[in-house]
Amino acid sequence: MLKNLLNPNVKKKVKVVLTLAVPTVIENFLITIVGFVDTLFVSKIGLHEVSAVGITNAIIAIYIAVFLAMGIGTSSLIAGSIHFFI
Repeated sequence: MLKNLLNPNVKKKVKVVLTLAVPTVIENFLITIVGFVDTLFVSKIGLHEVSAVGITNAIIAIYIAVFLAMGIGTSSLIAGSIHFFI
């Protein structure tokens, strides 16, 4: 495995994958923080409101995960169709 990472072609591919993946990871982290802050602000109102925000955050997270997966998959298909990784 380490031998493969030293290969220049593999290094280039890893760099491209990380270039695509790191912003997605950062975005997911920031979305999680926004949900946490929403819950924190609403916690001063009441228990039912916190429950509503928690359920809404879970539903939003599912939608975001689905659309991110579709976006990453589409990017991979487009890159493969133009022979970017070859």
